[in-house]
Amino acid sequence: MMGWAEGQKKGEGAEGTQSAEAGEAGEALGCGEDLKDFENLKNFEDLKNFMAWQCRVRQEAMRGGGGRPSEGMVARILEPEGWRGLEVIFLMHRQDADEYVSQFRFIVQGCFDPRERRERGLKVLSSTYYQNSPMFRDVVTMVFPNNSEVAGRLCEAGKIRFLCRGGGHGFEVTGRVEELGDGDELREGSLWHNRLFSRLFAEGERVVLAVWIEGVVRKE
Repeated sequence: MMGWAEGQKKGEGAEGTQSAEAGEAGEALGCGEDLKDFENLKNFEDLKNFMAWQCRVRQEAMRGGGGRPSEGMVARILEPEGWRGLEVIFLMHRQDADEYVSQFRFIVQGCFDPRERRERGLKVLSSTYYQNSPMFRDVVTMVFPNNSEVAGRLCEAGKIRFLCRGGGHGFEVTGRVEELGDGDELREGSLWHNRLFSRLFAEGERVVLAVWIEGVVRKE
């Protein structure tokens, strides 16, 4: 399980070798030769900045916004065609997610008072959860109602391009879309996280899509 600051080594020979510039950037981030294979250094820098910004806006939402999603936590779909402009909230996932998902599950199953459940969830999420952006994986998830037409179209397309803006920042993200099956760790993490804030996510079927990030470009 890897975060954005880790990845597969580039091959040598016909597959090409890592540039000296990219290698230096990787070492500065503690990645060494394991710098993720992005198209160029700018892609990697934009990914790094995107993840750091996302952690910042989410931490602010947990500490000062009562967990309510802020503008920067919303993806505005650009592709596939037909859904342009639709806005979807997405979730981030830590490398060490198991420990936190266990806490989320314990809170939800042990608290029948929605206010207490939310407060206890916020206590976990507002402490150090979003403190270190390299601890997060280069995948986000989106949760939809069962039989969602949007989820079905995204799965059919197999890819997505969306825009995030907020607080003077903007990033365009492209990624590969995959529906997650029962028992998948990303699916479980998404559902238990959302159940901290809404009973709606404790009942009924849900479709959870993973978006494996393949490119990030900063937008002014």
